[in-house]
Amino acid sequence: MQRSIMFALLLAALISSGVASSKDQDVALTLKKDTNLRVGESALLQVPSEHEYLIEKAGDVLRSVRRSKTTVIYRAVKPGHETIILSPTHLQTGECVSCGTLHYFIMVVPRK
Repeated sequence: MQRSIMFALLLAALISSGVASSKDQDVALTLKKDTNLRVGESALLQVPSEHEYLIEKAGDVLRSVRRSKTTVIYRAVKPGHETIILSPTHLQTGECVSCGTLHYFIMVVPRK
């Protein structure tokens, strides 16, 4: 009987922790598309691993909170628009920079 109660409590704790963590997941940024965030939410930028890129931001609504070689996590800090540009560093002289540049568009709205 006591084991059944312990199992039920453990199961309830696991379920509730899973619900809490799914709410806090990072929103993946989508290439060439608008991504909507609320202040306080975080966004995941997946940097293509086949080349190196210089990451530039136009705007001040996102703050970088963690970075690795292939990902950057941003936190939305205030309402507004932001554009993230990945400029290729691997191009040879005469190659088209515009063709290799990646754009991500973000709109941050106030928290409810």
